[in-house]
Order: sequence, then C-alpha cells, then structure tokens
Amino acid sequence: MTDVQQAFLKENKNRMTKSQKYTPEELVMIYQIYNSITGENKKGNSCGRCLQNTINVILNNYKQYDN
Repeated sequence: MTDVQQAFLKENKNRMTKSQKYTPEELVMIYQIYNSITGENKKGNSCGRCLQNTINVILNNYKQYDN
C-alpha cells in the first residue's frame, strides 16, 4: 500500500464504515487500494454489496498498517 493510499484511508476511514455515496475519484482510489492489496484487477460496478465487500477487505488490511 502506497503512502497516498494510506493517507486516503486515514482521511476517509470513518466515512468508509458507513453506507455512503462515493465520487468517481473515490471509487477509483478504493479499487486501486483493493487491487494493490490483493493483486487482483477488480473494477467497479453498480453492485453495492460488492463495493462493501471490497471496502471490508481494505479496512481489515488497513488495521494491520494502523497498528
């Protein structure tokens, strides 16, 4: 995870724990972070549950960096 990605998560962590509407730029960053963590090439879609699962993976991994 890059420093920019960590800064984004630190700034938006509380927001990501609630159901929110994200800007296109935020969605791009969320999927970039997810892809850098998992090594996948996941792209955004209109599935809200898929987005929430993606965010959950990110937040669980971020806890390791945050400690």
